[in-house]
Amino acid sequence: MEIRTLPNAVDIEKGVLGAMIVDMDAIARVVEILKPDDFYLESHKIICRAIFKLFELGKPVDSVLVTEEIKNMGKLEAIGGASYIAELTSSVVSAANIARHAEIIHEKAVLRDMIKTSNKIIEMAYREEDTTDNLLDLAEQEIFSIRERRKKGEVKHIGDYLDEVFESLRIRAERKSAITGLPSGFNQLDTNYTAGFQPAELIVIAGRPSTGKTAMALNIATYMAFERNIPVAFFSLEMHYMALIERMLSFLTGIPNTMIRKGFFDVRGEEWDFLTRTIARLRTMPLWIDSTPGISIYELRAKTRRLKKEHDIQAMFVDYLQLIQGPPRAENRQQEVAAISRALKNIARELEISVIALSQLSRAPKTRSSRKGEEAEPVLSDLRESGQIEQDADVVIFLHNKKPSEELEGKDLIPVKVIIAKQRNGPRGKLDFIFQKSLVRFREEKEAPVEDIL
Repeated sequence: MEIRTLPNAVDIEKGVLGAMIVDMDAIARVVEILKPDDFYLESHKIICRAIFKLFELGKPVDSVLVTEEIKNMGKLEAIGGASYIAELTSSVVSAANIARHAEIIHEKAVLRDMIKTSNKIIEMAYREEDTTDNLLDLAEQEIFSIRERRKKGEVKHIGDYLDEVFESLRIRAERKSAITGLPSGFNQLDTNYTAGFQPAELIVIAGRPSTGKTAMALNIATYMAFERNIPVAFFSLEMHYMALIERMLSFLTGIPNTMIRKGFFDVRGEEWDFLTRTIARLRTMPLWIDSTPGISIYELRAKTRRLKKEHDIQAMFVDYLQLIQGPPRAENRQQEVAAISRALKNIARELEISVIALSQLSRAPKTRSSRKGEEAEPVLSDLRESGQIEQDADVVIFLHNKKPSEELEGKDLIPVKVIIAKQRNGPRGKLDFIFQKSLVRFREEKEAPVEDIL
């Protein structure tokens, strides 16, 4: 059996280490690309750690000081002694191509990670200790973690961005519209507050149970796809796709949801005809639905990336955030939700789409109820299970009904306060909406003034 050596570039590693020892400017370029663990040889990892430590402390770097630092680490013999440091520096010709050389070392490290991860996946498959679905999920997590570890940012001069900014401004000026993002279908919300949902932003719609979060998200997603032909993905972790589409039909046709669920209509009547015509239109609507319960954040990201590549989706809806499975290494629920929140924000930025995530609220607003039993308006700290959601979200919208739930029992038209509690790039304020339960439909009641509510 052939024994193959893992991908490496030892000679290039020597050149990069030597260049950093003789030229501190080279360190500044390498530190943006490499980590010590990217080196193949353990001795090279140790030397790189010593160089980076001196650099981070603002100390000068040369062969003598690097040797002394490694000696203090108790690793001098492990790297081959002071003579090996001298050998590294003696063959340095130029640091002109140091960045490209560092990239090669980084690429080899990625290949080694892929091999190591692939072997781990093969071993898990051989053991057959879990279901196929769980093994596929774990394999996806492992591959995704390589990409996350290896992701690098890029520093550019402002001039490199200005053409794109100028073109965006020109398009907005020619459009002559206050809505620059994806329209929600709610005029006052778009015109007075959000200017539409913007690409690369995380929008959180939150509320207590039964405040209409799913209905609101479905109204917006349906408007985008059905009325504006905007490609949209909807991940429903709480509701089956059948119930979701039935609600959509009720919203679009004006036929009460209970009638659709129970089949209370004549197949030869007008309502049936309207339903069949609406369904015919829905077939061509650019909306993709996934109702996988307990989907992992890794699977969600993979599916969203595929939908972006194949169908150029512009928005992704998640119902709801707390039902997503987070990374298995999270120590507690708060850390898990925080990781999910950060991942959703990263998806929005990486794919340049609007991510609209629904979120539960804690019971805190209920505990702040007034003497009349009216529930207090929610605040950002009420976002359930993690303050990270508040940090990651570009926009936070609360759906609030101050009336006790028993007072609303049996009523079809429910007044709902839509509170724009956070907006990174715009005003905050409140709007009055009416939620018609029978048709799963929201509408704006009237224009409300812009105000700072916090």
